[in-house]
Amino acid sequence: MVGLVYQAMGLHQAWTWALLVAILNYIPYLGPIIAGIPPILDAFVHVGPLASVGVVVFFTALVTVEGYLIVRS
Repeated sequence: MVGLVYQAMGLHQAWTWALLVAILNYIPYLGPIIAGIPPILDAFVHVGPLASVGVVVFFTALVTVEGYLIVRS
């Protein structure tokens, strides 16, 4: 899902960032923060500032939903 959304947003390394998210989400607390930084920077540099805000909103929603609905169930 992350790879498809990042690709639709126009990120250059969408699937690399999706793989990074999948791996780093196993690290508690800091993993999602570290995994969120590179796609935000990629969107800001290659697509534009509005896309980076979209990545922040999407990634925050994704991590929140995953933490409350999927992991804790």
